[in-house]
Order: sequence, then structure tokens, then C-alpha cells
Amino acid sequence: MKKLLGLVVLFSTVAFSRELTLESAIDLALENGKTIKTSELSKENAELNVKRAFKTALPKVTYNGQFQRAEHTTRSMIDILDSDGTIGRGEKSGYSQSVGLYQPLFRGGAITGGVLGAKASKNIADLYFWAEKRDVRLDIISLYSSIINFEKDLTVLESSRKELQARYDKQNEQLNLKLVTKADLLKTEYSILDLEAQITGTKTNLEIAKKDLKLKLMIPNNEDITLKDFQV
Repeated sequence: MKKLLGLVVLFSTVAFSRELTLESAIDLALENGKTIKTSELSKENAELNVKRAFKTALPKVTYNGQFQRAEHTTRSMIDILDSDGTIGRGEKSGYSQSVGLYQPLFRGGAITGGVLGAKASKNIADLYFWAEKRDVRLDIISLYSSIINFEKDLTVLESSRKELQARYDKQNEQLNLKLVTKADLLKTEYSILDLEAQITGTKTNLEIAKKDLKLKLMIPNNEDITLKDFQV
């Protein structure tokens, strides 16, 4: 039963762990980032506005159809004689249709101004989109490198703490033999406490940076991430 429970815990840990490279982290941020999606929608809307502005300047084809029924202007007995031999009214009917081409010629520069304004808005939206992609890339690179540095600093600090702890234990034995003074032991103890404070601060910064990165990549908070080192 204990072995089975251990396997379940192991599989759960593997299922909620993800290894990332710098490139994959940037791709996730560009794919899932809210600011990127917003600027991309603005870019698409600006492109549609340009198409609408050009459509306004293009000729329009119009179609008209009309059915008419009216009395004859001149009458005769043949015209007003119905099929049953009774006298009726002389009438005529017809269907007219027309196809026309409508081209706006002058509207005080409104059409040209609309096209130029739509193009300018599109250029601004394009620039904003690419600037947003640049900022997202730089932000992810900064966060990613900070996490890598925090992890390296934590490894160095923990290694230094082990060395100082070994020195403290040795000095404690030497103090009993009167080989070192109490001041030497206190100095080592102070260094250990200082390192522990640095380790705690580094762990806190590392946790905050990882949460921030997962938020930007839209990764669930309960999923652990492992970052691979990169070369510049």
C-alpha cells in the first residue's frame, strides 16, 4: 500500500512539472499573453478599417426594378372589349429594370481623408503590435535570467553555509581544547546567521519570480517549472 501511494505521489509530481527553455518560454508568452492578443485584435481591426475606407471610394453597382400598370392614352373598342364581350377599361402593363454605376466624385476630401486616416491608424496599430512583442520578449528574458541567477546564488549560498557549519563544528571542538577563542566561534556563528538570511531572501525572490513568470505564460500556479540554463 505504501509503495502504491508512493507511485501515485511520484506520478502526480511528474504530471505537474514542466521543463522550459528560454525560447519555449518566449513562445508561450507571445501565444498566451493578454497584451499581445489585445494588440493583435487592434491590428486586425485597423486592417478592416482600411478595407472599409477603400470600399467607400470604389464604384457601386445599383439595380432598380419596377412594375407599372396604367390606362391607354388612346382608346378603341378593341382595347376596351373584354374576353366575355363586356365593355371594360383599356389598360397596359409593363416591367422596367435598370442597372447603374454609382461613383462618388467629390465629397470635400472626406473619402481621401478616410483612406489616409485608416492607413495611419493601421500603421500605428502595426507599430504598437511589434513594440508589444518586443517588450514581451525582453520581459520574459529578464524574468528568466533572474530565476536562473537566483537558483545559482542559492546553490552557492547553501554550499557556503555547509562549509561554515563544518568550520563552526570544528571550532566548537577546538574551543573545548582551548585552541580557539570564543570570539572566533561567535564570528563564525554570525557568518552562518548572515548566510541563512541571504538564503531566505534568495528563496523568496526566486518564488516570486517563478510565480510572475507562470502568470505571464498562463501556467497554473500549482505546476512546477524547471528552467534550463542558456548561453548568450
